[in-house]
Amino acid sequence: MPRKVISDRGTQFESLLWHEVMGKMGSKVALATTHHPQTNGLTERMNRTLIGLVRKVCHDQQAKWVETLPLLEFAYNNSPHSVTGVSPFKANHGVDPIVPASLLLPVAAGSPPPRTYAEVVLNRLQTIWAAIKASEKKQAEQVRRRENEKRGPAGRIQEGDEVLCRRFQLTPAEGGRRKQELQYEGPFKVARMIKDSVAELEGLPMGAPTAINVQYLRKYNRNPEVEPLRARDTPGEPVQDADGTEWEVEDIKDQRQIRGRKEYLLKWKGYDRPTWVAAKDLTHCRELLKEFRQQRARDNRSHRRQT
Repeated sequence: MPRKVISDRGTQFESLLWHEVMGKMGSKVALATTHHPQTNGLTERMNRTLIGLVRKVCHDQQAKWVETLPLLEFAYNNSPHSVTGVSPFKANHGVDPIVPASLLLPVAAGSPPPRTYAEVVLNRLQTIWAAIKASEKKQAEQVRRRENEKRGPAGRIQEGDEVLCRRFQLTPAEGGRRKQELQYEGPFKVARMIKDSVAELEGLPMGAPTAINVQYLRKYNRNPEVEPLRARDTPGEPVQDADGTEWEVEDIKDQRQIRGRKEYLLKWKGYDRPTWVAAKDLTHCRELLKEFRQQRARDNRSHRRQT
């Protein structure tokens, strides 16, 4: 049985039953954190490579992607790794497998005695493993130096800074596609640093997370010459009342049901990007909700008549 099982946060994996059963079998359940690839970084990086291969091979026949997986797996295992410098096949077995192109190379006549061949393979594997360890150590040092440069005093985010925020939880603009849009949005102001790795932003609309890990933030440096090029896609001025800070809702775009909780997709005044907000948090836009429900009912009746 595996010592640890890493999974996403599906309801079946979060259930007490799943934890109890896996615990009885000696396996620890590890739930992946959203947008935190370090949880299972090796698998995520490999999946990224395989997805790139699938896109290229199955561009014209997208429904055939499952059939290509064995060949793509073989190609991946037979290709040199950027960290180790050798292919996974060679790291495990000391040699690369024979492929059709191998027939173009001369074949050595005869074979050594088993004992001699075993010693040759062992020496070859030891040499490969020593080279892999040296390469991994060098790669780890490069990563450590690069990360320290980003997290040093010059790159550290502080209270009062203006930052750009990664669009990983904000709904795409109407008619837009997430992968074709800019990856960062803002600027937003850092209200306070909850801790060194988490900043609380102000200026985000209701429904968007305000506590953001600094790895998803980039310092924003104002430049008068290029400032007009960035769209001023920020919410309008909030309204201060007895219930706290609120933003004005311009329109309700859609609704959905998630785990028994109803949410609405809101278009905020002065903010182009809609966000999902729980129904219980909508306290001062009853008229808009009434109009949205009436329009949804009319659309449903029209659809039934057409079908």
